[in-house]
Amino acid sequence: MMMQINDLTMRFSGIVAVEGLSFGIEEGSITSLIGPNGAGKTSAFNCMTGFYKATSGEILFDGKQLVGLKPHKITKMGIVRTFQNVRLFKNLSVLENVMSGAHSVTKQSVAGALLRHDEPAAGLNREEKDNLVELIRKFRDEFGITVFLIEHDMDLVMKVSEQVIVINFGTKIASGTPAQVQSDPLVIEAYLGMEDDEEGGAP
Repeated sequence: MMMQINDLTMRFSGIVAVEGLSFGIEEGSITSLIGPNGAGKTSAFNCMTGFYKATSGEILFDGKQLVGLKPHKITKMGIVRTFQNVRLFKNLSVLENVMSGAHSVTKQSVAGALLRHDEPAAGLNREEKDNLVELIRKFRDEFGITVFLIEHDMDLVMKVSEQVIVINFGTKIASGTPAQVQSDPLVIEAYLGMEDDEEGGAP
């Protein structure tokens, strides 16, 4: 495994955002992490990229421990993330803004992992989403980049992913191929919810 998460736990003042989460990301794969709002996806991702320090557990990248490393150290190891919100340096030109983020990939090969977070399909129409699917595949196929995607658009996730990990209330409830995950009862319940007794007509 290129990246292995073992028993990851993240607590905030008694609130458990992630608990005992374990999964692996294979080199050269397109892997997605999904779950309902508040499931713990962002907290887990922030631990993986050094923005949060995990309360406990391991995050191994090529066998090296990431827990406790600063984000810039993790970036230098080949793990690059994108953000949902575009944050620019207002006092810099467009070129200078682009250059500010380019240093991490110009000093080394891009053979590391591309960790994506920004729900990249947000606001896109169907044609644009299809183009995004092709772009993600191109990253992997032509550049050998491993893609880790966090996305709410299930159509896009199921089209592009080879492995899907589903979490809810901070724990993993399912993992496998898109077809396996789509038919998992726990996943269906997490996204659709159980019918209320009153609505279901139970006595």
